[in-house]
Amino acid sequence: MRKIKVLILLGVLVFQLTGCFKDEPKKVMTRAAGSWTIEKVVQENYDTLGSLANTNEWSDLGTLFLFHEDDFQYIDVFQLQYTTALQSEVNSYFQQTLFSANRWWMSVDGEQFGFGNYDASTGFTNTMGLFTLEKLNNRKMEILNVELFPSGQVRLIERWFFKRKK
Repeated sequence: MRKIKVLILLGVLVFQLTGCFKDEPKKVMTRAAGSWTIEKVVQENYDTLGSLANTNEWSDLGTLFLFHEDDFQYIDVFQLQYTTALQSEVNSYFQQTLFSANRWWMSVDGEQFGFGNYDASTGFTNTMGLFTLEKLNNRKMEILNVELFPSGQVRLIERWFFKRKK
């Protein structure tokens, strides 16, 4: 009888642990990994009253390479090949993060895209930015960046559209 109780307890424990990994980060990271053409960036700038001030759009801005090694940490390196327009004309927190970060990751549920800096001396990755992943499939990806004024009003809504490079 005692062996049966221990066996049931172990079965429940294993069932709960496997439930924790229902959404596998490996599947999400594998889907996002690869070469992505930065198809276009659309920025909507707002004034302090919350009215749309202007809209800017840029296209064909370069390529984002997201490398993924199959390890347990799910934090990987990336490389950015960009045009001068991405460097000089597009100005946002997401753009600055792409130029200064050296690691990327995604939340297990696939709703957030994170970028950070890996510190080799400590072995830790410091988060530089978390951005909303609006769309991700095998052909297209869309990342949303929202910036606020200190008052809490929306200052910028920015959408980055990526297309899988063949």
